[in-house]
Amino acid sequence: MKRAPSKLSQCNRCQTIYINGKNIFSEIEDIYHGEAYAKEKKTEHVVFEQKGTVSTSLRTTYSCFAELIRKQIDTTTRKAPLKFLDIGCFDGKLLVELKKDYPDATMHGFDVSDHVGAIFPKVADFAFYTGTLDNIQWKYDAVLVVNVLAYIPDLPAFAEQINRLLSPGGFVFFVCADARKNPYFLTCGDQYTFQTLVNLKNFWAHFGYSVELIDAEISFPRNILGFDRRDAARSGVSYEKDDTLLVSLSYLACAATELQQAIVSHQNHYPAGRIAVLGCSQNAAWAHNLMGAQISCFADENLNRVGRSFYGKTVVHPGQLTEEDLLLLPYGTTAKALAEKFGKLYKAKVCAL
Repeated sequence: MKRAPSKLSQCNRCQTIYINGKNIFSEIEDIYHGEAYAKEKKTEHVVFEQKGTVSTSLRTTYSCFAELIRKQIDTTTRKAPLKFLDIGCFDGKLLVELKKDYPDATMHGFDVSDHVGAIFPKVADFAFYTGTLDNIQWKYDAVLVVNVLAYIPDLPAFAEQINRLLSPGGFVFFVCADARKNPYFLTCGDQYTFQTLVNLKNFWAHFGYSVELIDAEISFPRNILGFDRRDAARSGVSYEKDDTLLVSLSYLACAATELQQAIVSHQNHYPAGRIAVLGCSQNAAWAHNLMGAQISCFADENLNRVGRSFYGKTVVHPGQLTEEDLLLLPYGTTAKALAEKFGKLYKAKVCAL
């Protein structure tokens, strides 16, 4: 970004963490409204086997989300076909998964980029909307908000739109990155807000929603998943305090020091060894932005990414690393478990950050 954000603030009431600097908002908007976003973004995330064997992809994240949504729907009490709205739908893969189980359902997708319309399904019962949510006049049994809240510049206005779009008895399915479990998420400059379990509960309660969390620790260890239903009073909300911002910034400062020390130590012991970082996301980008000159490559178990490049460097499979290589794992509260797993499965030295 040309104007990188430099300040994070926190709402005194709901505790939502947000970028304090509207001077960069136009640049963020340009990212997600542009044609490049529709053409270059990849939706190839997979869920891996969580056992002591080499990981193999089992399912797409969309099939996992669809299964969770199915469990929430009581089809025996519904006479009319269901109506789904996926906000931030991109290529509509989640709706496609749901259509397999609800062939009579109406599937609507919304995205701020009109370029997404070119990759959204063009089949019966599917419809794509763009521009603003005001353009949609339907009511829906389920509104899907998957990794979207962080990219909404005006969350209160968004919540009021959800109120308008949701049918009586309907629910919201949400997925958010957890800034508490993954402090590195706070280094993302291309979004407006950052979510935690506490501020999500505060936010939804403020608008009259009760929250039912989903236990998805194994498959989605750094995310918050849940359902919202509009059945709570909008007055008398008790807002819980959240110290995530200060705790996470302190964590990141310590992690930066540990990162530098780990690289120097490894290079002293294994001068011919490579320094690799796990993943191709903001976590890996954080390490590269700090120590890019020392980073040799990135490593990822997702075969869709192996062989590609990230920050101009090759993405390899962890199995391609040797005993002289170091694999950095900047993944917050989940780093230790990853280190135990990768230490057993692969040859490279590992460092949890």
